[in-house]
Amino acid sequence: MLVGSATDLLRVFVDLGDDVRDLVQRQVQVAAQFQALLDHRRALFHVFDGLARFLLNSLNQIGDFLCGLRRFLGEFSHFLGDHREAKSMFAGPGSLDRGIERQ
Repeated sequence: MLVGSATDLLRVFVDLGDDVRDLVQRQVQVAAQFQALLDHRRALFHVFDGLARFLLNSLNQIGDFLCGLRRFLGEFSHFLGDHREAKSMFAGPGSLDRGIERQ
């Protein structure tokens, strides 16, 4: 009887060791799956960050292009403008008389 109980006790310790090993393996698997989930979230964040950066840079480039186009058209219209001297004109008689009468 003593021998049978010793082997049962030994089986209990072996089963306990197997259970502990299984528990550790499950925790490692859970940790690996959690790490994979974090990696996927980081990758997803990286993709969204890249798309947002691309969109904002594109809008910035379009804005720079439109400002440059506006500046070019303004300079072009200034270049085509009339740069002659102002024409000399005679003063009207009514304005000349009024200036003299006031003094």
